Amino acid sequence: MVRVFALVFLAILVGAVVLVTWRSLWIRRRYNASFDQVFGDLPQRPTLKCEGSYGFPYFTVTFATRRDLLDAKNEGLTEQFATLIGTQFADWGDERNRFDARRAIHYTSQEDPF
Repeated sequence: MVRVFALVFLAILVGAVVLVTWRSLWIRRRYNASFDQVFGDLPQRPTLKCEGSYGFPYFTVTFATRRDLLDAKNEGLTEQFATLIGTQFADWGDERNRFDARRAIHYTSQEDPF
């Protein structure tokens, strides 16, 4: 009887790990696809780094130069990326604390000190 419960517990645990891993990969694929869609055609493609903060994703987009960053902003690429990310994570959070893509994405360049 104990073995049956142990096997059931183990199966539930393995299932939960597989589900969480699959969900993480699915989320990563979605935001990487949005990044590729917006910035994929640039001559010097920026880099994307995603971290977590208080249960929300936090993105850092790093351009090679300040000029590249300003060009992307002037062409509306940063706004387009924020819109796509905002749509993907629109259902995250609660009524008082919704995901806000404009606060969750930081744009910088390799020339900046931070």
